[in-house]
Amino acid sequence: KEFIQTLILWLEYRFAPGLREPEKEQATLEHLHTILDGISSVMESLLCKRLMQIAGAIVRTNYFEFLPEISFKIRSQELTDLASPVPLFEIFVYCSDFEAVHLRGAAIARGGIRWSDRPDDFRTEIHGLMKAQMVKNTIIVPSGSKGGFCIKGERSTDPAFALECYQRFMSAMLYLTDNRSATGKVKRPPVVCLDNADPYLVVAADKGTARFSDYANEVSLKAGFWLGDAFASGGKHGYDHKKQGITARGAWQSVKRHFHEMGQDPESDAIKVVGIGDMAGDVFGNGMLLSKSMHLVAAFNHKHIFLDPNPPSDSWKERKRLFDNVLGWDGYNESLISKGGGVFARSSARIAVSTEAREVLGISVVELSGEELIRAILRAPVDLLWNGGIGTYVKASTESDSDAMDPANDRVRINGNEIRSRVVGEGGNLGFTQKGRIEAASGGARLNTDAIDNSGGVDMSDHEVNLKILLERLLRTGQIPDFAQRNQWIEKLEPRMVELVLDNNRSGNLCLSLDQKRLQQNVDSFLAAFRWLESCGHKLDGLSADDLHLSDHPARYFVRPVLCSMLGHARLELKNEILDSGGFNQPELERFLLEYFPADLVEAFPEEVRTHPLRKEIIVTQVLNHCVNFGGITFFWSTMQKTGATAAQIALNRLAVEAFIRAPELREENHVNAAAEMQHLLSIEEQVESMTAMLLMHSRAALDVLGASTQDRQNFAAILEFLEVHFTEGGQKSGAECMDRAFWLFLQLEQPAEPTTMQKYVTIIQSDAMQTVDRYLKAPVSPYKAEMRFYRRIREKRDRIVKEMLLDRLPLERLSRLRNMTDGDDTQKALAIYEGLEAVLSRGPA
Repeated sequence: KEFIQTLILWLEYRFAPGLREPEKEQATLEHLHTILDGISSVMESLLCKRLMQIAGAIVRTNYFEFLPEISFKIRSQELTDLASPVPLFEIFVYCSDFEAVHLRGAAIARGGIRWSDRPDDFRTEIHGLMKAQMVKNTIIVPSGSKGGFCIKGERSTDPAFALECYQRFMSAMLYLTDNRSATGKVKRPPVVCLDNADPYLVVAADKGTARFSDYANEVSLKAGFWLGDAFASGGKHGYDHKKQGITARGAWQSVKRHFHEMGQDPESDAIKVVGIGDMAGDVFGNGMLLSKSMHLVAAFNHKHIFLDPNPPSDSWKERKRLFDNVLGWDGYNESLISKGGGVFARSSARIAVSTEAREVLGISVVELSGEELIRAILRAPVDLLWNGGIGTYVKASTESDSDAMDPANDRVRINGNEIRSRVVGEGGNLGFTQKGRIEAASGGARLNTDAIDNSGGVDMSDHEVNLKILLERLLRTGQIPDFAQRNQWIEKLEPRMVELVLDNNRSGNLCLSLDQKRLQQNVDSFLAAFRWLESCGHKLDGLSADDLHLSDHPARYFVRPVLCSMLGHARLELKNEILDSGGFNQPELERFLLEYFPADLVEAFPEEVRTHPLRKEIIVTQVLNHCVNFGGITFFWSTMQKTGATAAQIALNRLAVEAFIRAPELREENHVNAAAEMQHLLSIEEQVESMTAMLLMHSRAALDVLGASTQDRQNFAAILEFLEVHFTEGGQKSGAECMDRAFWLFLQLEQPAEPTTMQKYVTIIQSDAMQTVDRYLKAPVSPYKAEMRFYRRIREKRDRIVKEMLLDRLPLERLSRLRNMTDGDDTQKALAIYEGLEAVLSRGPA
């Protein structure tokens, strides 16, 4: 009793208006420690210490405002023994009607609010969802957060009361949250604040709150919160994801990528499809309208099973009718179903399976129950399994049904090694366990993870929120006259916003495909990156370092779903590191901010876009996604190992290299098939990675786009033009003379003051030229092969270069890093560059 009374007194001295007294606060804290020392029971002592620790981690509370809901903002990282990842902050709300919690992974974080039905452990539930959201959000600006509320008593299932509790929860959180004025000045809430300014709080829909966004925004607008109706994405003045079909269209980019690599186009080639969901649903309905050439042969939802073994050509029109009228499978016009098909109740004990249905499902049984038929559909030997429903239907053979945590579907679930579909599209959440995905991929199925496939929805919400933040500022400053015109801007920009989101889906899938190719060449770098992520505290679902250490063939574990997980965790780790490092304010990086928004908006309000409140976070996210999408999962880790540079330094130098060798232009080259495309891109990325590492070994300062003069850039462009004219139009000089002349043109136009800077420029020139020459050497027919002897001479001489030469040029530490490069050829390339430089300088211009 004395401990509790003293603890409350301590909180009063910390937070009660008019009672805050630092001296009494300290004296009370010391008295608490004295009381703790006198407690003899181990359990009581542990409990009291825990309560004291929680009280000490509280940074804001409305307890002394005498409101119906008591809320506490807690700095979670001051608490010990919390499950990883530990939130940055959490807000706990308590009242007689409900309890609620909101966990935030970072200062800038976003995620849904769930109506939980787990009163005994809803924080555990919300924490697991926050963890997943943090990984899922790595492609967007904010980190992950999650909130949930649990209703007490007899009204715990009343939807109307749930809405009331939801709004009270939102109000209690906003009461503890900072606000911003029209000029950007932070305004504190009317409570004692023991933490720094923290004005960013946004929410989204989740289980049980899908239609609550407008009500959350009502609370925000009533409170005068600076985000206005950007507080909760969606709603009547936001983007309608079902109308856009953005989640399905994003997942469809994954499907298209899988088929593209098999030489097919699912939008023109006939493909057989089975699915989870119905046409009334957003993800399933929109997805099944994206191709008129698909043959939907079977599908099921929570009530019915649909079979159409040989769909007629106009089946798309019937699917569209169901979608437009929000109808389930029982609304399908059965006269349009092919022979042997039909619509059946999922609960049926016996369903006769026709010859046609048996053939398309690849089974021989003539009669099945509804549940058995669903399992047969999931196992069907088709081109595409499209998940657009709710539930977990595939686990690993090593898992139990309880591992799937979806008891409603225990009787229809199959194992990953039973999947016979060539491609899986996960538009819905949690359709597979991660181990189930790994098992399916190991058996030959092409699939990602749900976090990759259905990221379009969360990405669109992020673009919407950041657009509204900008438009809200324009409203407050009078640059947009009224709310109606603001809404016109939102509507006008929607088509371009959709394309920006779909571009992200395409880029993420290309990244995974390139990494699958890299994996075949260098599994060790992926093993090292995996260990790096685990050492940083990231637990990758479905796989552990032990699995890899004990395997004689670790490459077989790195199937695409594992790469998806590694990609998310790598982005999360790198993003946190770059944000914590400061910097990233270079004017040249501004283009990544401008490219995030539609061009029409940037043209109309350029200065407002440049000063967006989340400027830094948007730039970091865009730069990181760009670097990882092209460089792959292992790029940052391997470059760190080679050079000792930070993630921020690596990113900046990579951008400089890309600008010098004109990588964006090189990537635009068209190719007849996926294999040629990936080989071309990998050859570019090999050059970029190698050159980035070499630059970082000389200096941490990024080049060209991050500081070089306009004259430097013009000089470099002139040299590139000189080389291009020679190699494409057949100049009179030999290849050796051309290369020599190129060196001297550059060095004489504006010779850098420091030799190391000169070496960096020459490195870039020669690497770019070598790439050009390489392309001609590999061509089946080339009139210039005789002109490439200089290139061959450098490569032939590289083994005869004396190492002392390099020792004279490089400090020992840098030489050591050169020798330790995972690609041994990089060392030889570096030596060749230095010898080539020496030869040119000693000989003079041609």
